[in-house]
Amino acid sequence: MTKRKNEPEPVKWTGPLATPIKWVGPESLDPYAGTLLQGKKPDEAKQRERAARYKEALAREFVECLEKLQLLKEHFAIPPEMDSGSSWMLLSLKLAQYAKIPGFRREYWWEARGRKRIATEKQLAWTDAHYIALELDVRRLKRERDFKTDSDALLYLASNRTAYNKQNPPRSEPMQKKLARSLSNRLGEGRRRPAVKKFVESVDIDNPVIRAMFAPDSPMIQDGFMFSPY
Repeated sequence: MTKRKNEPEPVKWTGPLATPIKWVGPESLDPYAGTLLQGKKPDEAKQRERAARYKEALAREFVECLEKLQLLKEHFAIPPEMDSGSSWMLLSLKLAQYAKIPGFRREYWWEARGRKRIATEKQLAWTDAHYIALELDVRRLKRERDFKTDSDALLYLASNRTAYNKQNPPRSEPMQKKLARSLSNRLGEGRRRPAVKKFVESVDIDNPVIRAMFAPDSPMIQDGFMFSPY
């Protein structure tokens, strides 16, 4: 399979996440599995002992899996203060993305079979998640930096090192203002989308779940269009 542009490189796991779980239980609950004694009446005492060892091995494996799942949360930068239900849901999304399950893959219109042209920035299709991320960035900037208008916040995003200019802001003021106007158009498009409007009106921008969902490594914001902290 051809590697997609902007597809992340495979992770080189280390430590416990690179170490397989060692099975310490019996090969089978059948005391005569793999022998020539199949069909004979088993020793009940040995069978009980075998079953106990099997259950103990399963329990040890389960505990080790839970410990490694916690390590996966750390690897994917899931905030430790996030409530249990939300953190497990976010981990499931990240693992589904990492496993490249087709149903979780984003398919762009310019990737239609037979089309052999490279998508430009203008061809990049924004999703609701992109519009929401921009809206949240603007709201946070207005509050944290005391900007009075959306334009002030957008000009900041355009003229400083942010994902909106690929960490390479335009040097000239006219080009910075041009990018800010482009972002303003995107902001307006998002506010006209019912789903985006409903979400941003009810969301708490300080909620760690929301911050994690729209973080640079979130499954919702991917494929080369990342929103980095400023």
